[in-house]
Amino acid sequence: MSQVLHIFKKDIRHLWPEILASLVLTALFVKTYPSTWAVGYRISRLPDIIATIVVVLVPISWWLMTTRLIHDESMVGERQFWITRPYRWKKLLAAKLLFLSNFLYLPILIAHVLLLRIAGFHPTSFLPGLLFNLLLIFFILVMPTIALATVTSSFAKAILTLLGVIVGVIVLAGLSSLWGQSIPDVDGGVTLGPVVVVALGLSVILVQFATRNVRLSRWLLVAAAVMIAAGALDWPQRAFVPMEYPQSSPTSTPVNLAFDPNPSHHLEASPSADDKKLSIRFPIAISGVASGTAIQAESVKVLITAPDGRNWSSSWQSARQYFTREAGLSTINVDVDRTFLEKVKDLPVQVRLTWALSRLRAGKTGQAIVSDEEFAIPGNGICAEQGKDYNSSLACRFPMRQPRLTRFAAMWSRQPCSQTQSPDATSVFASGWIGTLDNSPAEFGITSVWTSALYFPGQGFAQRDGKGRTYLCPGTPISFTEYALVDRSQLVQWFPEMKLPYRIDPPFLNLLDQD
Repeated sequence: MSQVLHIFKKDIRHLWPEILASLVLTALFVKTYPSTWAVGYRISRLPDIIATIVVVLVPISWWLMTTRLIHDESMVGERQFWITRPYRWKKLLAAKLLFLSNFLYLPILIAHVLLLRIAGFHPTSFLPGLLFNLLLIFFILVMPTIALATVTSSFAKAILTLLGVIVGVIVLAGLSSLWGQSIPDVDGGVTLGPVVVVALGLSVILVQFATRNVRLSRWLLVAAAVMIAAGALDWPQRAFVPMEYPQSSPTSTPVNLAFDPNPSHHLEASPSADDKKLSIRFPIAISGVASGTAIQAESVKVLITAPDGRNWSSSWQSARQYFTREAGLSTINVDVDRTFLEKVKDLPVQVRLTWALSRLRAGKTGQAIVSDEEFAIPGNGICAEQGKDYNSSLACRFPMRQPRLTRFAAMWSRQPCSQTQSPDATSVFASGWIGTLDNSPAEFGITSVWTSALYFPGQGFAQRDGKGRTYLCPGTPISFTEYALVDRSQLVQWFPEMKLPYRIDPPFLNLLDQD
């Protein structure tokens, strides 16, 4: 133990500037970050900009301090001074971890506790989440930094390595975007890729401290990089989509989806984020959702076949839609290649949509009452109006993570809240969804307070029927229902032969001209 403390004290003497910088930035983080929770219109966005800069600088200070800490006893080479001293590698590693515990983990834990208190939460109620997030910080930020530092002989080489990692991330992001694949999510699932990457990272650290075998460690890092690249391109997930989302049988279909033949719900085209594609909106008729359940459409892919045999198929595209028992109609937007649309613009084509669906079961319910001030909602959230004019959502904050998947609903009044509400006044039912299926006690982040919104689609402004805008008035109850995953499946939906729009509708173009 005396050797551990000796190394620990030596590291404090050598790295006091890095310690001071990290502590100052952590304190600034606690001071500035609550400004991002503010609601309503603000003249100046400077507080948000400062908070964003500090959020970026905090992990950079961790990287700097951790890299300098490991380099104080370099793991590369055979001529380091510390090797000639009677250092045992286990005690050396223990001293480094003791340093990080005191000057990285303890400050950020205190910061998380203070942020929870400032946000109006009781920190002692979220101890599992606080500890779980510290574990995530280690595996996602600190462990890779230690691993890279153990295979670099100087700070300059560590910077070059970091720059290489950043370039690699940018390249992977670009390739992933070009790939255009949106693999269905498996919220709360533990995939093999991250586990293997963590095991490889820990192996590098142990190999370097125990044997300083740089060649083996670098090969382990290469293997980890390959796993990360495969994960970024969704390669492992594509192989498991048929297993995670098996094909539905006719007797076990969780929902019936069909083409909506109503003439008023015709196909429309709108701009896509990809200039080479158009977003085609397909009208969907929904039926067959069992009572007490809902369907989450994770992703969708399309196959379009012309009478002459020409066809075009898409990769998985994100859907993120919800089908409920009372919702009889919906739409889905699918990006389709412009060149193919031009070729088949006068031909009746067959369209096949393949859906990746999650069946959900309703669970715990609760209620909250809208207030002029902040008010609590089920799921440990605290919400407030974003402003008085034309708002369709409430700004909310949550401790340690986004809430579990929840449906919320309320009646919006057609009368302004300042007027005496007439008993004969009509109201509009509106609902929305928030949260994820993930059940972990915390999400990865350097913050312990997460923000989101209760968004009510189509409310807060003039309605399509011309009856004026709607209002969510104080005293209005909002109902909340949590949902849990039952199972997942794929569902194939065929459309009758149709002609697809191959250019943007004129009304949409007029709106673009007005902007």
